[in-house]
Amino acid sequence: MAALTSANIDVQVGCKDFVFSSQVQAVFMPTESWVREATKASPELLRHEQLHFDITELYARRMRQKLSQTQFDCQHLQPKFQNLTKAMFSEWQREEARYDQATNHGLNKPQQQLWETQVQQKLAQLEQFALAQ
Repeated sequence: MAALTSANIDVQVGCKDFVFSSQVQAVFMPTESWVREATKASPELLRHEQLHFDITELYARRMRQKLSQTQFDCQHLQPKFQNLTKAMFSEWQREEARYDQATNHGLNKPQQQLWETQVQQKLAQLEQFALAQ
């Protein structure tokens, strides 16, 4: 492996006056990310790693979508919330693994291009769940 992008989905939830609220953010973790030989990092390698973060953002948007569509009872928040987040995090991790396998960590250029196109299309479809800039 020539590089590693470490990212996470930060989910904060709460209830105030029995009204559920949530904040979801895709977070890049620079201290846990690395490139084996930075001077030899190709644009292709960097694009492959960028797409790992884009997939993280895609699943953050899906999480925002799910949270906005789900009714939560503030008195019994945990079971439903934990089940939803556990399922979403598992799906995200499987997608990251499929991406690396399908693209052979970015070495399979046609598959890399296909994934880039598909992820960008999916991000566009979930644009309403992007964080305001």
